[in-house]
Amino acid sequence: MQDRYDFINYNTFMKRFFPGDVLPKHMTYDFSTVPDTAFTGAESGLHSYLSQAIQLAFSGQVGQLCVRDTGDWSQEKNLDSEDKNNALDAEQEAVDGMYPDLSIYRTETGEKRSQDHNARSPENLWSDIISFIEVNVDSEEYIPFDEESGQLLGYVSRILQHQHRLSVFSVSIWQRAAYLMHWDRAGVVVTKPFDYTKEPRKLLTFFYRLGRMTDAQLGFDPTVQLAKSTDADVQAMRAYKSAIDYRTRCRDKAFPAEAPVYRVSVPDADGESRSFLIGEPRHTSRSAFGRGTKGFVAYDSAGDEIRFLKTYFRPATATRTESDIYRHLKAKDVTGVTTMLCGGDVHSPADGTSPPVLQQTRTQTYLEQHQTCLIHHRIVTEEVGRPLEEYTSSYELCFVMYDALLGHQSAWENGDVLHRDVSVNNILIHDRIDPETKEHYVVGVLNDWDMSKTRKELEDVPTRGNRSGTWSFMSGLLMTYPRKPFELSDDLESFVHVFLWLALRFHTHDLFGRPGELLAIVKHYFEISYPEEDGIVCGSSEKFKKMRAGIAPIDLKQPSKLGDIIKQLMEVCKNHYQSLDLEKLAQYGRKDILPAEPHSNRQPVQYSSRRLTLPAPTIVPDAIPVPGSSVPTVVRPDLKQHISLISILLSALRQDDWVDNDKVPDQLAGLRSTTTERIGKAQGSTFLSTFQSNSSASRKRKNTGANGGVAAKRKTGETSYKVVQPKRSGAGSGKSSKDGRSEGQSMGGDDEGVSASLDDGEDMEEGEPEDSDDGNDGDDPRDEDYRE
Repeated sequence: MQDRYDFINYNTFMKRFFPGDVLPKHMTYDFSTVPDTAFTGAESGLHSYLSQAIQLAFSGQVGQLCVRDTGDWSQEKNLDSEDKNNALDAEQEAVDGMYPDLSIYRTETGEKRSQDHNARSPENLWSDIISFIEVNVDSEEYIPFDEESGQLLGYVSRILQHQHRLSVFSVSIWQRAAYLMHWDRAGVVVTKPFDYTKEPRKLLTFFYRLGRMTDAQLGFDPTVQLAKSTDADVQAMRAYKSAIDYRTRCRDKAFPAEAPVYRVSVPDADGESRSFLIGEPRHTSRSAFGRGTKGFVAYDSAGDEIRFLKTYFRPATATRTESDIYRHLKAKDVTGVTTMLCGGDVHSPADGTSPPVLQQTRTQTYLEQHQTCLIHHRIVTEEVGRPLEEYTSSYELCFVMYDALLGHQSAWENGDVLHRDVSVNNILIHDRIDPETKEHYVVGVLNDWDMSKTRKELEDVPTRGNRSGTWSFMSGLLMTYPRKPFELSDDLESFVHVFLWLALRFHTHDLFGRPGELLAIVKHYFEISYPEEDGIVCGSSEKFKKMRAGIAPIDLKQPSKLGDIIKQLMEVCKNHYQSLDLEKLAQYGRKDILPAEPHSNRQPVQYSSRRLTLPAPTIVPDAIPVPGSSVPTVVRPDLKQHISLISILLSALRQDDWVDNDKVPDQLAGLRSTTTERIGKAQGSTFLSTFQSNSSASRKRKNTGANGGVAAKRKTGETSYKVVQPKRSGAGSGKSSKDGRSEGQSMGGDDEGVSASLDDGEDMEEGEPEDSDDGNDGDDPRDEDYRE
């Protein structure tokens, strides 16, 4: 994280980040009375003296802050759902089961934390903490971020995850030296070290002003306010019950009975704002820096319905915001994408003396290595969808993917917009109710358009490489030729990799029951990365070779149509790759491309009844191949047009020989280190590697402790369930068949984010410098998705 921090002098720091009253002369602390052993012995020996000095600075304050010694509040690792997801992240690993040495609380909260051992859970501490002090007494020379980067970043990351904060202040102590820090999503500014025992007023002034700051000055987001339980909207939220059971369960999970409820303001197009209630986040970014994406199931009192709210920090260099993109797609009548209700850049409200202020980062101004200013952005979408991983069978998966492809095609053909981040997390299963029959059905929608570009924008060839997409689903061409222009074919290939990823995890194949080989595929096909000297990152050569040969990395063995679909998709990829001029592409990437490898029979299970006929898509740039029809087929289909993939899914969905209950439990659940698609860290794979901290801090701790259409009805018991494709011209009819499952899928696994489909790695904008890859900051551009 060398490009994320820098040192400035004390006076500049206090003037820019910590203005306030002058410390009264009578407030002083004589550190000369502290025995020398306190600075070189056990850390706890210094804690009490620092606490006395800090509490002295807080005396007579209005904000009522207090300091508590939390360094010995160690406990066994709390592996709840969140910690399981984050256990091997550098920042999370550094603080798992650990607390800061000294923590600043509201006085009332601090007393409760000290007296109530049950209140010392990570959630409570990170939700309440105002600031923290980390102490180091090692004899060797100490420099923040060279030694304790993982731990400091981990603490800040946890605070930002659990609170609605724009910035955080902290202090790092090494023996007699103090470092004051201001953190925001762009980076951290640190004072040059000063001897607080010789200049105690410098340290005391910091805490004196800290204790007298308003919430906004402390870094809390003023557009998010705690809502009282007696609030009429809160009571309406508690009484909410949807005809779709899944949505009711989403409400229950987002708003636990004892958890706080917040009212959040979201900008609207007319310059006004709308209010929503949020509770527990469904998704939070694990990095202290970057976009800091959070996703919430939100309650909309205006419509008595739940929505999805996404909040994050966008690069100020972007020519269009994600809200602008959604408005553009709506104006162009694009279908098959999530529906934005409101959204825009967030402004702190006027305080009576100044107008509303745009919420943006400040630290980038003081960093020697330039970082882009980040602006706080919020969006609320209508759909609260299930993650794609929660599909019930390969048939439903095919339906949803078909929808997503049509949505992608509609955006490209009607809106001249390319998504550029097709991934498992950005395709949602949206449950609906037919207004006439009152039956449940699902559609697929394509979400998260903040990385998209118009046709015109795509004509500008980037100088840094096409760094856009979620790492594991990026095309083999971009992995091998990262400097090449981003094309439609790259997005379409990403759809193929989504199929492969889900088949690998949830269906029986030739590697079923062979975890070692399965993890090798995960690493070498989906995860692996090769940073080059100029900072451009190349990916899996295995992916490139498999695509060029048309050979999937796995061979499905079960009697399911998914295997046939994947083989046909791979054939399309093969046709595309073989049509490329590799000599021309060589200028965009690696030079040592190896030649591709030279180029399972099963009995299908028949359904007892026939599926309904599906309509063709409304946008037909070429003929659609329909078995047994007189319509001509596409000659040598490739990835230059949507119809190549759409036709494969369309043909499959029109056939009868589908198998229900062909989805098996996640084969990576017991093998990988996280349950999210956070793939591609340079220091080792997300699934396979364990964070190895080199920090003295770690050693120290260790030593000291779209609209309805054609449907396929399914019935199970008394519950009717149907899958519906968007209504388009030529909709047909047909018969129903059994599904084996009822409406309202299990909530299991939705800790990963219900409708968020948010990739919580930190995106990179064109022109934004790459993050250093020191293995500690968790902000590597390959973590999840990144942009040019």
